[in-house]
Amino acid sequence: MIKELNHIGIRAGDFEKTLDFYQQTLGGTIIRDSRSLDGKSRFVYIQLGDGVIELLSSKPGETNLGLQHVAFLVNMDLNQAYEALLAQGLVFTVQPRLAGSGNGYLAFFREPGGAVFELIQREENIRIPDLKNDVLLAFASSTIEVSPDAFEPCAAFYRGPMGFSAGPVNETVRGRVQHFRHGRDTIELAEGTANPPLTRLTFQVASCSAMRDRLLEQGLSCDMSQASAERILDAVGPDGVLLRFVETPV
Repeated sequence: MIKELNHIGIRAGDFEKTLDFYQQTLGGTIIRDSRSLDGKSRFVYIQLGDGVIELLSSKPGETNLGLQHVAFLVNMDLNQAYEALLAQGLVFTVQPRLAGSGNGYLAFFREPGGAVFELIQREENIRIPDLKNDVLLAFASSTIEVSPDAFEPCAAFYRGPMGFSAGPVNETVRGRVQHFRHGRDTIELAEGTANPPLTRLTFQVASCSAMRDRLLEQGLSCDMSQASAERILDAVGPDGVLLRFVETPV
């Protein structure tokens, strides 16, 4: 059913400021800049390492900002994928329809933990292979936090209908954590209380200290820590998006 994890959707309050952060501070590359068919909404796709975020414009006074959804390209007819997931008891918030940009078809549903997933059917793949980023080494993962009761139903859904490869379950001080991979893309499933469940983006960097300096220049608060052999930098980006940087020396 799933061809790839296509992008992570982020709704921006101050669009140009947020765009500048991901493009300049994190070294991202704009790979598509488009508008909805009615011209009212703007969508900018930014590649960060080998991952992609979709920056969405907001209406004046809108408060639902930050991380919105995880989008997947399907390798089958979207209506067939829709019917298959309906049969699994999934709740769709948007039924299959033409995408706002006019490019392909989409549908939205909530996975068992409540995170919003988007399914996309289109021929074009916007991700650019081996695109150079001078700041980030890689887009490591997207974190979805769910209640302890929802952890196993989510894990079963990722292993089953979504077709992800499951890593081992790790016990942490906050609860269970498990990574699910599809090709080069990873979702981290963790026990927690985040609302909405899609809670954090994680990147690999050569130096957490250098990244901290870049973020402090932007007036962002940072917290450096050591977890086992890894140095970790946590920060809050524009629109309240939680960002984690894991030091991976090269």
